[in-house]
Amino acid sequence: MTNSFGYTVGIFHRNDAVCYSQEKRIYDLKKKNQELEKFKFVLDYKIKELKKQIEPREKDIKQMREQISEVCDALVTFSRPNCIRIVVLYGTV
Repeated sequence: MTNSFGYTVGIFHRNDAVCYSQEKRIYDLKKKNQELEKFKFVLDYKIKELKKQIEPREKDIKQMREQISEVCDALVTFSRPNCIRIVVLYGTV
């Protein structure tokens, strides 16, 4: 009977150690998860700030592209008559 009791106590202590080990692992993982959530929050904030900085530049780039397109159109429109004038005035291009 004592042998059986000792064996049961030994199993209990091993199971207790396994439970403690698993609970510690769970605690460590939760702590690591909290750290990662903080890191994620900081990175999300930085991403938002960078997007705010990029947005006005994108608008400026769009406006500049439109201006370039207008200038190119004007250049094509005005260059043909000017070429003809140059030929008439100077004889050759």
